[in-house]
Amino acid sequence: MYVNLLVDGGTRWLVLFFPLVQFLYLVSALAPIVEWLMVLLLPTDLLNVMSYLVIGEMSVQRYSRRPLTKKVRLQHNNFDLLILSQEGVDLWLGFMKCIVSSYYNQRSWGGTFHLKHMRVRGSEFKIQLIPVYKGTFKNLLLDLSRLATLLSGFYRPNIENQDQLPLYLKHLMAVMTRPRVDSASSEQQKGRFLKFLLNHPTLKSAGRRKALMRDIQEAIAGMDEAESRRVMQSVGKIRMTRRSWRREPRKVPLMRKVLYFGQGGKTHTKQGYDTTAAQLLRFIRNFYAHTGGRTTYLPGRHLMISMLEGELAMSHLFSDFMAEAIYGLVMDTGMHGQLEGAWEPYAD
Repeated sequence: MYVNLLVDGGTRWLVLFFPLVQFLYLVSALAPIVEWLMVLLLPTDLLNVMSYLVIGEMSVQRYSRRPLTKKVRLQHNNFDLLILSQEGVDLWLGFMKCIVSSYYNQRSWGGTFHLKHMRVRGSEFKIQLIPVYKGTFKNLLLDLSRLATLLSGFYRPNIENQDQLPLYLKHLMAVMTRPRVDSASSEQQKGRFLKFLLNHPTLKSAGRRKALMRDIQEAIAGMDEAESRRVMQSVGKIRMTRRSWRREPRKVPLMRKVLYFGQGGKTHTKQGYDTTAAQLLRFIRNFYAHTGGRTTYLPGRHLMISMLEGELAMSHLFSDFMAEAIYGLVMDTGMHGQLEGAWEPYAD
């Protein structure tokens, strides 16, 4: 039987014995060989069509026809934020897990794979190329950097500002392409780096991010002096911008209420926070603790519509700080001790 296919570029390909290819694939012992031969021998356009018809497998290009990002309107200021959709999270996390799993099996691609090798079937994300390199940490970093480079372009379509990326994704890409660990790092540091990477805040829901930041501050309150000092030293290493972090929250009515809460009497004119990283962490915790799921108003003014909007509004202002705070705490403490109770529900 012959199947006549028209692929992109106007080239007409004749695919012979299509049912035979399907039969060979259905014989499970031959499936890996058939997949490998298809990737090796077929042009990219024909490979994409054949893979989809024969085994229900998609290229990243086809998968990305699904919306990988979505806009969320912040009602209090009518600003559109971009976040990852569930499909966008699954794509990024799925291939990261594929690469890390290969590393733990002591194999790597050494950063040599291309988009045509990246395949999606159902909930399975795989790189259809034999990993011929040793699974060293150096090669793992090459694979992660390559992945970030290949995927980043799929998260930019339909964005008015082409420099805009979904919340936290810019930080994730930076950690993958310019990692602060290397082959000389200790095994403990390497393990903690992967722990953070697979639980990066861009891959988590707003609810989990909010709970983590709130629970970190509450865990600090229950620590002994030595543990508290270690945690605050980690937070204190975050480089703050020259502008006071308090400037932007003053412009958001509900944040302003938290910023000045209990200070200056009814007029709320005296700030209760200094400009340090530790005080910003405290402010974030207090904001989350005092903004619930109900719509909040001042007379004639809409402040915040929901718990989700509260987290997204805070992430819009301080996503880099919060990502760096989580990174530092994971790398410096492993999220053990009192912080373990905050980390477990977040990472679950």
